Amino acid sequence: MRLQSHTAVYNLTLKGIFYRIQQMPKEIIILNALALSYYFIIIFQMESPLNEDTMFYAADAYNYIEMMEWFKGNSETEFTQIRPLLFPLLIFIPFQLFGVYGIWLLQVVFWLLSINFIYLSIKKLTNKTLFAVIGAIVIAANLSYIAMTMHTLTEVTTIFLLSILGYIFCENQSKILEPFVLNRLMFVLVLMTLIKPLFFIPVLIVLGVFFPFFYLKKYLIKPKQFIFLSLAILPLIAQMTFVKIKHQHFTVSTIGSYTFKYYYFAQGMSEIENTPRPEIDTKIENYSIGDQFEYILLHKEHYYKWLCRTIEKNIKGLPVFVKMEDKNEGMVSYMLEYNYWSYHLHKVFLILFVPTLILLLAFKKQSKNQLLILLILGAINYYILFASGISYWQGDRLTLPSLAIWPLQYLFTVHILCLKLPLLLKKNRK
Repeated sequence: MRLQSHTAVYNLTLKGIFYRIQQMPKEIIILNALALSYYFIIIFQMESPLNEDTMFYAADAYNYIEMMEWFKGNSETEFTQIRPLLFPLLIFIPFQLFGVYGIWLLQVVFWLLSINFIYLSIKKLTNKTLFAVIGAIVIAANLSYIAMTMHTLTEVTTIFLLSILGYIFCENQSKILEPFVLNRLMFVLVLMTLIKPLFFIPVLIVLGVFFPFFYLKKYLIKPKQFIFLSLAILPLIAQMTFVKIKHQHFTVSTIGSYTFKYYYFAQGMSEIENTPRPEIDTKIENYSIGDQFEYILLHKEHYYKWLCRTIEKNIKGLPVFVKMEDKNEGMVSYMLEYNYWSYHLHKVFLILFVPTLILLLAFKKQSKNQLLILLILGAINYYILFASGISYWQGDRLTLPSLAIWPLQYLFTVHILCLKLPLLLKKNRK
């Protein structure tokens, strides 16, 4: 009886899976088949074996190993001060069950789903299959993103969550100011923050600025939505409470303040005062955040130039996770070209960003939602790119998360310009 029951469940599950596949649009089935085929072709050509040496190649990856040992009660760790708990918890069970193959498989699924979400987002925004295909190709063509699926780092998960965030915007573009949309966005944004603390500032901006000005009245009309918003924020509060109890800091992680102080601030001071870094690091040990900003404002021109140089170096950076001990030379050369042209693409669309917003303002009544979407996409994209400027020596890894947003933003910009410019010219002729 028990065997028959298991067989019935198995058959139902398989039938359910095949039924769902049959119901999927053919273009999505083709997209996934091509993406997976391409992925495995690239992986097999990379001279990087899938083992623990590769998966835990980066220094950050060892932090997660130690944290997973701490979960099991085998050791104590201080990495919980700089690494939020969610990512090591996410990879803990796959790693325990299947070793490095479990982490790899999870990240391959995230890689594939992110391509799907971005494809669907572009199609919803532009209603153009060609643009959606271009967006999917741009993401799949980034070999650093593929290589990262073989490393225990947060970038793949971050891109996946960012692609979901973008999809929520595009799916609800006419309802962005509705409470239920904010609840969904906030939940994803909180998960992103618990994976990569970089997104803690956007969470604070949304809650401290956008919520009271654009959402509060609607929440007061629908008080039940406060419960869902509270549930969305609860994991963040739990993480911050944990760090407060264990490390005496009420924050998600101290990695941001450390990076700012000992990378951006310290390196700038070292150049300004022509003093070796070890001496600078000792000198600034007791500097408060106020002291740091006071010094930066006194030397704002130098720090601005340093930020711009670092952003450029990070975008054009060496694909370190493709390179892997001087291997994959052809792929490395290709990615250097990819990153070089990406940098110039960022410059072009940064120049176009404000004029496109102004163009949409000329059609304010018809284009309110488009204006809001473009503004949000631009804010997220440029936040990631500009924030990368406070750190360095990590190749193209620091700007990689923007890959989930910039193809969407730039293709949407092209769509708007093609759609609105002829209308504006026609309007002016009249």
